[in-house]
Amino acid sequence: TMTEAEMLNQRRGSARYNRFLKSLGDYLALARAGDEVYTGGLDKGPGLRDGPLALFWRNGLTQVVFFVSTLMPCEPGTEQVNKKRFIGNTYVKVVYIDSASVRADEAFSLDILSGQFNLVVILVVPV
Repeated sequence: TMTEAEMLNQRRGSARYNRFLKSLGDYLALARAGDEVYTGGLDKGPGLRDGPLALFWRNGLTQVVFFVSTLMPCEPGTEQVNKKRFIGNTYVKVVYIDSASVRADEAFSLDILSGQFNLVVILVVPV
């Protein structure tokens, strides 16, 4: 089973993972996100502490921002406090398991991503 540190320290994903992300929404440069764009607290300022891009989905009524670990910069060390600040405090987590050789229940445990609001965890395992 992967640890929280291993999961949050991921810097990139496979081509299949990237296709999955693209199917969820559109990438937007945070520096160009106007006031009409809900960023969920991601830094839009000149420092871009949370990375240059974020993944969004929206229609005429609703906006969703996905806090994607691989789009956020890794901090020195293993804790990844900034990533966890966002990912650990969401109501819905989407976890992508990119290994056909490992069963999802062996690769991921609900204890891995601790946080205040773990209401729904969606495991995506490509076949």
